[in-house]
Amino acid sequence: MEKTLIYPLDANFLPCLKYRTQFVDNDIIGVCVPKGWAREGTDVGQIANQRDIGIVVSNNFNQMLSHCDTVLFCETQGVDNINVLIEDKIYKSIQNGKNVICTARLDDKLIKEYAAKAYEKDLKFQSFDGWEKTDINVYEISDEEPLAQINVPVIFVFGMGEGTYKFEIQLGLREAISQMGYRISQIGSRNYSSLFGFHAIPDFMFDSHVNECKKIIAFNRFVKKIEVQESPELIIIGIPGGVAPFNFEYTNHFGVLAFLISQAVKSDISIFSNYYQDYELRYYEQLKDMLLYRFDAKPDCFNISNLKIDWSKVLEGNYLDFTIVNLDQVDNHINDKKMIYPLYNILNKEDMYCMANYIIDKLNNYGKALSI
Repeated sequence: MEKTLIYPLDANFLPCLKYRTQFVDNDIIGVCVPKGWAREGTDVGQIANQRDIGIVVSNNFNQMLSHCDTVLFCETQGVDNINVLIEDKIYKSIQNGKNVICTARLDDKLIKEYAAKAYEKDLKFQSFDGWEKTDINVYEISDEEPLAQINVPVIFVFGMGEGTYKFEIQLGLREAISQMGYRISQIGSRNYSSLFGFHAIPDFMFDSHVNECKKIIAFNRFVKKIEVQESPELIIIGIPGGVAPFNFEYTNHFGVLAFLISQAVKSDISIFSNYYQDYELRYYEQLKDMLLYRFDAKPDCFNISNLKIDWSKVLEGNYLDFTIVNLDQVDNHINDKKMIYPLYNILNKEDMYCMANYIIDKLNNYGKALSI
């Protein structure tokens, strides 16, 4: 296990730290952020008003560098030029004999420079500048080819948009269901999912030169190949992005990727994660109808995140902004309605395990019904 330092950090990477034992070959020994981002010694969970995760923040990169084998430079939202923030830190890491993993999007020229310098020192430089590459030749696929039947249960993890903790759900389900003794294969909604030992969405799904029919058939083949080669008892698929536009300005890419994936593979269980709002019960009925008719997926349970869209700022400034809601407030909202709908707050690990048990019980009941 390589002793790994994380730099810098934002809320989107917190699930990776919460489920850090799932990292393949990387033992997370610390987190460093620039001065002014978070106070030295603060638990990383407090950055996004979450509960303690058990790792405290350092502001001294040079000191932390001396204790690690690898530095993981993670993606960071809201930074205008991530290259400026981390460029000298990457060079310094390589000069000090450290391996480098980068999930932040970098300029192609810089990636080549870093890789060359690491190669000179016999170090590893790994950049997640794209999605998973496969040996499926999408250009040879006919638009009329039939879809393969997937013979194991499939779980979809949808979200209204980014920031709804879809990846946390995926990691949490992986932990909880694996502990029950089930073999899981997984396709993650982030391009660095392989750091946790599972697949990412294949790159052909983002190729503008490939038509939609070919993408659907190729993704179906991708999942079938995983089923045949890995012999799982369950497949979890995390779907990047959102399912529908917020309004004319914020389109969520119209939920196109979610639609394509839902046409390639049918889900047996669907989880839908949403932003915080004091939703009325009829909202969940409308949401169920939308997911059913658009994606042929009936949501079996819901997660409510602690992020709330600040519509006043959206309307004033024409940009998407969020406020962080206290976790107790999220819990209160869920407790008021969970007797009617299966609602969860997966930022509470207890809820994560409750969701996993609910899903497995539901799948077991499906199996009994089919046997009858």
